[in-house]
Amino acid sequence: MKPIKRTKRFDRHYKERIAQNDLLNEDFVDAVDTFLQDPTSVHDHALKGVMTQNRAFSINNDYRVIYEEKDDYYLFKDIGTHVQIYHQ
Repeated sequence: MKPIKRTKRFDRHYKERIAQNDLLNEDFVDAVDTFLQDPTSVHDHALKGVMTQNRAFSINNDYRVIYEEKDDYYLFKDIGTHVQIYHQ
């Protein structure tokens, strides 16, 4: 299983958008565990356009994690609602 690394942007948005909400944080932890075991279970998919090098998976119906798969690890780049991530 590949390890996960995080960008500063991811860490900042995680702290602002996820960490203070216990239920959302629980959903995030569960989604990451599931992602590492079976990415298709969290609707993992490639992105298009300017985000073409990235992929995303769902935490719940609205929240997403944007990441890039490297040879030796996953790089988590951003986290937030669909609007927060895709309409910046």
